[in-house]
Amino acid sequence: MENINQYLERYKTQFESEHVLMVPDNHQQHNPDPEYWAILLGDVQFNPNAWDGKSAFDFGCGCGRNLYNLSTLANWANIDGCDISPSNANYSKEWFDGKNTKPAVCTTWENNGSDIQPTLRKYDFIMSHIVFQHISNYDVRFSIMTDMYNSLNDNGLCSLHFMDLAVSSEYYESSLDYQNCRVGNEQYLVDDFNKIGFKNVKVETGRDYLTGARSYYIKGTKL
Repeated sequence: MENINQYLERYKTQFESEHVLMVPDNHQQHNPDPEYWAILLGDVQFNPNAWDGKSAFDFGCGCGRNLYNLSTLANWANIDGCDISPSNANYSKEWFDGKNTKPAVCTTWENNGSDIQPTLRKYDFIMSHIVFQHISNYDVRFSIMTDMYNSLNDNGLCSLHFMDLAVSSEYYESSLDYQNCRVGNEQYLVDDFNKIGFKNVKVETGRDYLTGARSYYIKGTKL
């Protein structure tokens, strides 16, 4: 029977094999999504001065789209990211550095799939977009969210996106299959954030701009 390490290695192999698809031209189509800007990134977009000189992090940085979008919203000191695909991690850094016009320093790295390590610093804002629905195993998702909490500075904010897709495992299922995850009930996300230790937990639901799938935006602070 397959174990978690084998599961993660299979995910790494799969996403590395698909890295040629993770280019800005393929992912800019998500940029017009109003929920992305107003909900997921709203705390930054509507109060940019509060983030001046602080550090941001994107989990599942892919082609670098979120890294660049963050750079347009505030004067960060650092904008970092990780991806399970080493090619994605390298590409996103190169693309960001070639496109960025602000002084933020960007560092990206390959992670093991069950946390965000090896981080170089603590963060004031941690985000993820169109990533968690691809992680079918509950224990892995919970481990990642716990590490995000541990990687926040005091008063730091975590803002994550989930969505329900077809052919999905149920939220609490510790599936070792390569498939999607279905939240189904936003209270599950709230319960996990509370269990991890987040405060001021809030969740909003919406619809994905491209697919119409139900989306969930969960936020919490570390006090």
